[in-house]
Amino acid sequence: MKLFDKIKDTDFIALAVEDKGNVLVLNDRYGNLQFEGRLKNTPFDYILEINDNYYKENKVLRVSKVDSEIIYQEILQLENELNQVREVISNYRLLFFE
Repeated sequence: MKLFDKIKDTDFIALAVEDKGNVLVLNDRYGNLQFEGRLKNTPFDYILEINDNYYKENKVLRVSKVDSEIIYQEILQLENELNQVREVISNYRLLFFE
């Protein structure tokens, strides 16, 4: 299975994935972060670019097509971290409700 198909077939909770041809656009589904990402499919490799506009952090990961599992694991880790942020923010907001 191609990497894009594998990602699109994954049931993410916090990560939204939009297919734009040779690019997958990644966003925080709940808007908790100023996060944006893109996964580009080139003839020879995959390029994952993720940016946090609030903290001005960014990361670029480029791997060959045969090493696509590295990108998939990175996206799963990103999903995990976004879920943790979502949970913490939900707990924080509960402090304001009685």
